[in-house]
Amino acid sequence: MKIKLDETYSIEGDCHNWILSKKVRDRDIQVNFFTTLENLLVSFIELKCRTSNVKSIQELLDYQKSVVTGLNKAMQPLQFKLVRGNS
Repeated sequence: MKIKLDETYSIEGDCHNWILSKKVRDRDIQVNFFTTLENLLVSFIELKCRTSNVKSIQELLDYQKSVVTGLNKAMQPLQFKLVRGNS
């Protein structure tokens, strides 16, 4: 299984874990392992926000919202929807 989250990251899995993978050059590198899909998605949102180039709280909130919106589009076939905690 492989679900593309954005241009760089994807979700993979095995019988025990959900795996966050990052595309580096022409191969996927396993970044982290999770027992739940929810934990993987929360970690992905935090990773994207922490590594962004935002300069203010408002930009951070807007960026977080755009990441969540993108994830909801990627997860739509699974009928899985993320809701921001402060909405």
